[in-house]
Amino acid sequence: MTAGEKGGRRALALLRNLSGKVAAQVGHFERVNWEGRDVVLEATAHKGKVNIGRLSAFLDGAPVKVFGEVDLSAEQPTFDLQVHVKDLPLDKTAQRVSHHGGIFQTSLGAQVALHGSGLDPSTLSAGLEARAEMSLSDGVVAGMDAMPLLSIPGQVLMLLAAPYVRDYEFYATNFGVTLRNGVLHFDKAALRGKDSFDLGWEGEIGLDGRIRGFQFEMTPQSAFLGRMGSDGRRVMDFMGGTAVIPVAGTVSSPRPDMNALRQAIVRSAVKEASPELGDILDIIESLPRLRDKR
Repeated sequence: MTAGEKGGRRALALLRNLSGKVAAQVGHFERVNWEGRDVVLEATAHKGKVNIGRLSAFLDGAPVKVFGEVDLSAEQPTFDLQVHVKDLPLDKTAQRVSHHGGIFQTSLGAQVALHGSGLDPSTLSAGLEARAEMSLSDGVVAGMDAMPLLSIPGQVLMLLAAPYVRDYEFYATNFGVTLRNGVLHFDKAALRGKDSFDLGWEGEIGLDGRIRGFQFEMTPQSAFLGRMGSDGRRVMDFMGGTAVIPVAGTVSSPRPDMNALRQAIVRSAVKEASPELGDILDIIESLPRLRDKR
């Protein structure tokens, strides 16, 4: 056991016997380029069980509130927290997280429920569970080719002989994300583009960056479809107006699953020519999944 671990255990032992009220205020702070102000903490503790009645601050100008319970009395500490965020500017956040500042010209709202155990950052993610209800304001993705994952829809648009779209303008939307067993599960959701295409998504991405069964769905709007090449419009017709794009690889190095995309196009073409054959293909494709469920 390292000296740091021994010190952490001693501090935890002291906190387990803590009882009383805590109130604190911090006017301003900066940490790893994050800027915060007006921090207020109000909490009560009894024999290691801490109730956070109020933890609020402004992070990059956005109000953030945290409340809930932390139980330090057990051998493995646990926590149940609610985090509320309003109008967090994503351009600044993206700059810190991925050095892609200025790309996401929109603001994020979130209501997050967190449950976990342990306080060691190196193992915390393994037992962490979360559910987030998110919202994005009207905005722009300024440079869809600047981030690897978002470049995938652009690659497919090029294959479909569609007009080049660099700056993607969209309307406000809501979406949900669940974290469980180290994997982010994205609910089916979509951005509605302004005079271009709707961009949907669903699937799973691990906290380790591995993409697991994630896919985009692109639905060109009528005006945008009219600007596509005839081959692209024919493919979109075969696919029922929506291109489903499976993605493989990692977040930093994603790739469109072209085999799955070609199979989807062929399947759509078969259905168009013969609905009966299309039904047979659906049955055949479902057989492995049926076996997996046994």
